[in-house]
Amino acid sequence: MPLELKSQNGSTQTYKDPAQDVTYVFKGTEKPKTLVGNLRVDNLVEEIAVYGSSLVTIGTTEILEPWSVRVRTSGSTHVQDKIELAILALSAQFPTWNGENVFKTYFPKTPPVYPAA
Repeated sequence: MPLELKSQNGSTQTYKDPAQDVTYVFKGTEKPKTLVGNLRVDNLVEEIAVYGSSLVTIGTTEILEPWSVRVRTSGSTHVQDKIELAILALSAQFPTWNGENVFKTYFPKTPPVYPAA
């Protein structure tokens, strides 16, 4: 079931599922950036955060433990195609890396793949 839009202000949108204690926050900003040679471009930054809390038992104590997942992209419109390729490549490898416990601080056994443009 899709999460409900709970708030939107300026550059931020927040979705929430109170039944599962899960929140998604989308935040986009556009700011000028200077490249080599004093060339100015607009830098687009998108941040997506997913967070919540889960009841865990440590020893004999039950507590709510907060957790989060964050994705951040940054670059001008001139490099958005490269950012899109990186996002697709990363997301395709997440299942493999999850099986290799990369998200539990282990290094991947399967090297990253970045597709040719």
